[in-house]
Amino acid sequence: MTNFAEETITTSVGAGSRRFPLPGTGVPDGTTECGAVVLVERIDKLTKKGVPMCTLTFRNATGIASMPVWSEGLSKIAELKEGMPFEITCERVIGRDNAREWKFLSARAVDPNHPVTREAQPRCDVPQEVLKQRTVALKSALSAEAAELFDVILRTPVAARDGSLAPMMPAFLEAPGAISIHHNTLGGLWHHSLQVAEIATASALALRATDAPTLDMDLVRLGGVLHDIAKTVEYSWSGAITMAVRGAIGSHMAWGFAVITEAITRAELTTDWTPTPRQRALVEHLLHIVSSHHGRIDYGATTLPCSREAWIISCADMVSARVQPITDGVATGTPVGDGWYRATDWRRELRYASPHTEATDAPTAPVMRLAFTVEGADTEVRDVA
Repeated sequence: MTNFAEETITTSVGAGSRRFPLPGTGVPDGTTECGAVVLVERIDKLTKKGVPMCTLTFRNATGIASMPVWSEGLSKIAELKEGMPFEITCERVIGRDNAREWKFLSARAVDPNHPVTREAQPRCDVPQEVLKQRTVALKSALSAEAAELFDVILRTPVAARDGSLAPMMPAFLEAPGAISIHHNTLGGLWHHSLQVAEIATASALALRATDAPTLDMDLVRLGGVLHDIAKTVEYSWSGAITMAVRGAIGSHMAWGFAVITEAITRAELTTDWTPTPRQRALVEHLLHIVSSHHGRIDYGATTLPCSREAWIISCADMVSARVQPITDGVATGTPVGDGWYRATDWRRELRYASPHTEATDAPTAPVMRLAFTVEGADTEVRDVA
């Protein structure tokens, strides 16, 4: 693969005025700080008792931080919009879970062209040349039919976020992997997709060597690198990383099914390419992987994984998304104590089922029913999936 990453991606981060120290490392309790940030995510919620509240996520060159605003403070943030720069004032406090956090006090709008606005789009810290090399290695391990399918999906023009026809390749290289929590940088989708493909490949190879010799390695590699392909249309990263219209009305798992189907259909109708029986089988299974990789319906999946390859991708996706924030914390030196790092609150990402997410309740795990026979008697076992 010689032309995978020919597209040039550039971004600039200007030298701004005083920045708010979002990670809060070393800031004593009770300290009040004021500085420039960009609001990258606003989530309006309801508490268990049905009381409105909001979670704000801010970003600048120092890092990223989320903070709650309870009902009594909602009037202070009525005009705060995602992507806008603000000067915020917060106090360093001990939160409800005895962890240090920022208590939001106030925000003041600043010039929309303030240099801090560019800091809402940091670049993935893995060099692009390294990502290219890892992508070349991944694609070279595919069969000729799978490698061709990879190119067809990424290079066939499909409907972009603005409605124009464009191949997904440039957006795939530039898109973030998330708004917050993991791989939330320009190029983050590319980085995360490679991680998932590599973790899944290692797992599948280990299983093939021992217990599952028929695992489809083409499918594992394709599914890994393309599982989040619809984040190219789910997110917008013009000025700040925000949810685009498609992301607001559906999950990237549903849109992934759509964009891959569109790419395959357009390629068949507008070029001389005709998929082989093997390629058609790969597409069918790939669509299932894309649709199911979050592993649970309440996590946005449109169906549960129904194959070994699909479960491998789902687990690899979770490993990449949960380990990377800790890796980032190690790199930036933000431990909560002697080598330990605070677990990320994943509920902020799980917003597909309802526009109002409970502020304190984790999603309820589905119950798995297993029916089997013990010495001739039918027995049903209930367990948590």
